[in-house]
Amino acid sequence: DGASEEMLNDLLESGARDTILMSNPQRLLHTLLREIGDLRGRRRHRECQERLHEANERAQGLVESSRDAIAYIHDGMHIFANRSYLGMFGYAGQGELEGVPIMDMVAGQGRDEFKQFLRRYMGGDTGTTSVEFKGLKSDQSTFDATMEFAPAVYEGEPCTQIIIRAQANNEELE
Repeated sequence: DGASEEMLNDLLESGARDTILMSNPQRLLHTLLREIGDLRGRRRHRECQERLHEANERAQGLVESSRDAIAYIHDGMHIFANRSYLGMFGYAGQGELEGVPIMDMVAGQGRDEFKQFLRRYMGGDTGTTSVEFKGLKSDQSTFDATMEFAPAVYEGEPCTQIIIRAQANNEELE
């Protein structure tokens, strides 16, 4: 009791969340209820963050172990590729592919058509999200495949997810 307005303001500016005067004990109840609600909210938020982190780890594990060739590109450059994608193009490891333009994965005769598709897709035309192309391996051999595009987020960055399914006649796979 007897605290001045200036003193109460100084306490709040110093980091106190609230002040309660002895002359107004009812405010204590409201303050306690608010703080308990805030604590529950912080706990729920922390739990949601943990669940999101676990879900992201599971999703990353699925992408990495997928038999489908999956890569993420940002501004036309590779930022991640799973083992299937690396193997499809003949790369030994992730480090060899990071920063390689997606255009370097397309054989020369199809680059113009692929470039036009990319411009349309990156420009917001999502009517067609897949394109057939001739893939170019690191040893310069080629293969036929279909590349499917989808918007994605990788490590907090907006990017494009690419899934490639080889168009080989494989009776065992069928």
